[in-house]
Amino acid sequence: MKLGKMTKKAAAMLLVAILCFALAVSAAAAYQFLIGIQNGIGKISSTKAAMSGFTQCGEKVDEVEITMQLQQFKNGSWSYYSPVYTFSATNKTAVDAYMEYPVERGCSYRVISGHKATKNGVSESTPPLVGNSMAFP
Repeated sequence: MKLGKMTKKAAAMLLVAILCFALAVSAAAAYQFLIGIQNGIGKISSTKAAMSGFTQCGEKVDEVEITMQLQQFKNGSWSYYSPVYTFSATNKTAVDAYMEYPVERGCSYRVISGHKATKNGVSESTPPLVGNSMAFP
């Protein structure tokens, strides 16, 4: 399929798939347990955002965790807007996270997430993952 004939949605989905694959490959190369991480933001309404994310391990670990926080872009700069939310699972390979949060119209928002895995006293965590931004006009 030629890029010129792709819809914006199909092109965006392809880009997300490529980025997720690249992220999984880089995570696999850099970590003992973590093999995939992701976060995102969605629009529930003009005044409510949905934060989502996951942390994936290549094997069952003692604890797998994701922390998420919403940032707001207002007056030319990013600042933290929501509390930090932590989602964890024990004796699992992955954890999924989803949280809805009220937002102000006229601003943009993005998700910042942290990802961690612990097994047999060995912990590894990622630097903060900064997600794409979304406007709430």
